Amino acid sequence: MKRNLFKIASLLALGVASTAFAATQDGAVGTTESIGTADITLTIPKLIRITGMDPVQFGNYSAGGDTMSVTDEVCVYGNFDPTDTYRVTAHGSGTSNAFTLTREGSGTAHALPYHVYYNSTVGAAVGTEFSSPTTPITAQSGFTNTYYESDACAGHETAQYTVEIMKADILAAKYGTYNGTLTLIVEPEPVS
Repeated sequence: MKRNLFKIASLLALGVASTAFAATQDGAVGTTESIGTADITLTIPKLIRITGMDPVQFGNYSAGGDTMSVTDEVCVYGNFDPTDTYRVTAHGSGTSNAFTLTREGSGTAHALPYHVYYNSTVGAAVGTEFSSPTTPITAQSGFTNTYYESDACAGHETAQYTVEIMKADILAAKYGTYNGTLTLIVEPEPVS
């Protein structure tokens, strides 16, 4: 009989122990110990980070040259499944975020337009083009292939962007050095 009561008490204790994680509980007064439990909760939102953007160096244009383009590989970290999607917004440093380079010493008087493309696969075709150089920039959606093991990426490129300057625009520009800044903003898309 004592043995059966001990088994029942043990089973009840296991039942209490298995539900102890379900709610915070104060311990009971005891002679040798008192056991209290506390629930622990942490909510981690979707996180995203772009790293590895390098300066885009076109160098000098050669007479008789063609359209010029430079592709740079980057890493997009996301703490979500690599098949989940994210969006990219690109801004130039021209008026109203236009994709234009400005001639040194000329203010905004001499602007050289450029095009921006983005692809979430390294080594693939040029990719999705953002709005034309002089129209407002909108976000492009549906990109996948994030790196999820570390936000430092450690050399794991997951995407590429290309900056392209058309030959006709180069030939229409005044001589000089042109500069600008390209900004890429990556954002996780909501879970559908």
